[in-house]
Amino acid sequence: ASSSIFIKADESSEATIWNMTQGRGVDLAIEASGSPVAVQRALSAVRRGGTLLQVGIPAGLVPLPLGQVVPREVSIVTTNGMICQVDLPLALALLSETDLAARITDRIIPLESLVTDGLEPLDRHEVLGKVLVRIQEIPSSGCDS
Repeated sequence: ASSSIFIKADESSEATIWNMTQGRGVDLAIEASGSPVAVQRALSAVRRGGTLLQVGIPAGLVPLPLGQVVPREVSIVTTNGMICQVDLPLALALLSETDLAARITDRIIPLESLVTDGLEPLDRHEVLGKVLVRIQEIPSSGCDS
């Protein structure tokens, strides 16, 4: 029997992930931040013969521990969603049918906090998920009198 669970790596240590998978590791790790730390964490969590899907684009060089990856036969696949007619419908279906969006979102910030709460933490590689920017406040549905 197979099962699918989402593990948000920034909330779990490598040991916790290996315990959750009974020492097997994950079949698929999706790294979407581009953080060098997150890339390393994702690679360390992938099982023998598993796959790292690298979506995030790092700003600089990221060390690749080939001495650990090659013997475990880990596949590294890259994408940034540019095959829209194929990828976009599948991605939209995944987002609408699961709670993946909530699991990969690091924070939602107002536009006025973009620099301090969004760009600066991204630059320091402190963000392990997506930063969503709320452009305007959502008006209340109640009637004010």
